[in-house]
Amino acid sequence: MLDATFASRLAGAREPSPAISWAWRRLTETNGRLAIGTLADELGASRQYLVTRFREEIGVAHKLLARILRFQHVVSLLETDEEASLARVAYVSGYHDQAHLNRDFRQFAGSTPTEFLARRMPDGSGVTRG
Repeated sequence: MLDATFASRLAGAREPSPAISWAWRRLTETNGRLAIGTLADELGASRQYLVTRFREEIGVAHKLLARILRFQHVVSLLETDEEASLARVAYVSGYHDQAHLNRDFRQFAGSTPTEFLARRMPDGSGVTRG
């Protein structure tokens, strides 16, 4: 029933504009490391235009989407290299420092990266509740 509800809602949804689809692709290509000003310059639009369009067409602000993409990138790096330094992972993922990474991790995963990795299921299919 839930699948049918989601499918019905998605079927009636408008496609994002070409500009926002392009911006989405650029953000995903850079794992959220592209600043709104740079994105606006590349698109030839104002920052305010992008902020407004993202909220209206995607449903979240560019900044939140960028944070989510950076977080997903960190999780991917940590899952593929358990020996990776958190400071190095933070740097290559676009965080200012490890504390910045830890703040996003706490918000999105409810734990630190180390705690998150310790809660992973043996088959890698998810994490247990902490």
